[in-house]
Amino acid sequence: QSRRYICDDEANVICLSGWKEDPDWSKRDLRNPCPIPICDHHGETCEHGQCVRPDVCACEVGWQGHLCDTCIPLPGCVHGSCNATFECNCDLNDQGAPMWEGAFCDQRKINRIRNISFQLLARIVIQTTDFASNHLNASKTKFYVCKMEF
Repeated sequence: QSRRYICDDEANVICLSGWKEDPDWSKRDLRNPCPIPICDHHGETCEHGQCVRPDVCACEVGWQGHLCDTCIPLPGCVHGSCNATFECNCDLNDQGAPMWEGAFCDQRKINRIRNISFQLLARIVIQTTDFASNHLNASKTKFYVCKMEF
């Protein structure tokens, strides 16, 4: 246990740096002076945690950092970040649209045509001329359905 206080010549308790008394006089313990640690970093204190000794925050589950003010993203989150604990908010492009999708932001987002998800079906119309039939202007239209997976 570290030293939390000293006594002056008149037996008054003086809290050392990083420690303080309870502001409520009725809660003060004369046998245990200066019991409250101070976590102060430029006027800010532990946001999602508890100050356990001077300038040391014990973070709640899902938070990290000196002041417990940085969320921990969902484990396995590949291309995302968080605003709250265990989120995975997919990274955005310059226009503000998500570039990734899925619970772990690990699937590249593709443009969806007619609400078809994960597979893009395209109908390609190719007109060919039948040159083998004496160059007649008979056009034949062939339809191809392509299944493209990303």
